[in-house]
Amino acid sequence: MRNTTEQFVYKLSEGDASMRDLLGGKGAGVAEMTKLGMPVPEGFTITTQACRSYLSGSNDISQEIHEQVLSSLSDLEKATGKRLGDGVNPLLVSVRSGAQVSMPGMMDTILNLGLNEEVVQALISKTDNPRWAWDSYRRFIQMYSNVVMGVPEEVFEQRLSERKTERQVSGDNDLDAEDMEWLAHRFLDDYKQQEGREFPTDPTIQLFESIKEVRANADTPEDARRSQELGAEGIGLCRTEHMFFQPDRIEAIRRMLVAADEEERQEALDALLPMQREDFTAMYEALGGRPMTVRLIDPPLHEFLPKTAQAVETLAKATGHTAEEIKDTADELTEVDSMLGHRGSRLAVTYPAIARMQTRAVVEAAIQVKRRHPDWSLAPEIMVPLVSEPAEFEYVKQVVEETANQVIRESGLPMYCSVGTMIETPRAALLAGDIAAGAEFFSFGTNDLTQTTFGLSRDDAGSFLQDYYDKGLLQEDPFSHLDQAGVGRLVEMAVKYGKRTRPNLKVGICGEHGGDPSSIEFCERVGLDYVSCSTYRVPVARLAAAQASLGRHAPERRKDSNQENQTPPQ
Repeated sequence: MRNTTEQFVYKLSEGDASMRDLLGGKGAGVAEMTKLGMPVPEGFTITTQACRSYLSGSNDISQEIHEQVLSSLSDLEKATGKRLGDGVNPLLVSVRSGAQVSMPGMMDTILNLGLNEEVVQALISKTDNPRWAWDSYRRFIQMYSNVVMGVPEEVFEQRLSERKTERQVSGDNDLDAEDMEWLAHRFLDDYKQQEGREFPTDPTIQLFESIKEVRANADTPEDARRSQELGAEGIGLCRTEHMFFQPDRIEAIRRMLVAADEEERQEALDALLPMQREDFTAMYEALGGRPMTVRLIDPPLHEFLPKTAQAVETLAKATGHTAEEIKDTADELTEVDSMLGHRGSRLAVTYPAIARMQTRAVVEAAIQVKRRHPDWSLAPEIMVPLVSEPAEFEYVKQVVEETANQVIRESGLPMYCSVGTMIETPRAALLAGDIAAGAEFFSFGTNDLTQTTFGLSRDDAGSFLQDYYDKGLLQEDPFSHLDQAGVGRLVEMAVKYGKRTRPNLKVGICGEHGGDPSSIEFCERVGLDYVSCSTYRVPVARLAAAQASLGRHAPERRKDSNQENQTPPQ
């Protein structure tokens, strides 16, 4: 038995499908397969609560979680008879992020973690296949560099293209073992040049750095500052729910959820208000006057309720409710398919008091910062998530506007608060013209829009999409590169309909598509104003946006240049 008050790491054999909230959709699914006796490789899952613990602290893994991961790694090594980093019989692992509900910003899989030159030599000795060993290593360097450290993929793709040109070959498969070894060493050089330090050869460091990197866009002042350092011109998506998971906030949101009446619920929200205001004040200060779009709470509320018996008892003592009452509330809020359930704008329809509290926090923070910095241009932007019906948006917008206008009047400081929405369903895209009658900006949540358009779960599709790639049914991952034929057509249609109603409608996208060059080129082509991506993808996004803009305006520049070079009439 573990000597700890909370279990943050679970063996696959310890979970099942009912633990989706704690293990994430992917973790619970793999655990259920293990339980059914299917041939699942050994592994372990780090809980969503561990992620909350990470986000609520100093953005570092706590000692308790660190020790549990090492203990689980030791169990994994015993079960496989291999050791991470061993020079004779090495263990290689994959790291994949997941969540209860798929959200923008989830990272890609990192394969073959644990590789270094010593391990490569061990693989060559065991398999007598040097090309495969070096190819695996250069792919791992590229994946780790891009996913964990944010090094642009183009850096490595350019190296690969150069080598194929030198060898006068067209395909990767035409390169031999010597080429793969050369590429691996060049990739290491490129990493050092980009990051200013050597690539980590210690597999344990590789593991923990990969575990850390599961966040995206900018949800904390630290993220905001870092994104500006990397060249971002503002924050296109600030997800307020991440702030709720911090220890001093989670109890207040839980009090609100288990409240017996509106008075008790409002007391809990009144306790949350100064915390949220402090969060947004710090964000605005970090941005230095640049714009920030704040999304109202999006995920289903059951995610915030306690998952362990001890946490239930703690909440029961704090609120005066019984443990059974709290469990009943959790049961009432838990859904079969929470991604398509009571979340997004639907929460504000049921609990408008939450939207009022968040709006007040945002606007009061903006006013407070504006008083300190009169020269800054501050205009709060509040985004209503997951809208499918124009009347639904109008209801939430009215709640937001009434609150914002009241706060502004009370302050005596002139300020304008705009209200927009996130387009995440095909119906919203089809009715974009009607929604734009009230919405002042659109942000396309292309991860959820991809899920709802394809009818694919992002958390689960990875288990079978490779078959589609192998058989030529799909050319690329629609969650990595925007599906321009389907999802893109909906985006283009929504932009056209929306701007027909509101010509000055501001439009952009949020999520990892916002950091993908081919997706950014599409966004430029259909007239989007901005892209929002995770912090470390900002340099790639800026470069891709510049290239897309230059490409789009190239004919105009050529025309101007030709006119300048013509001999003027005599």
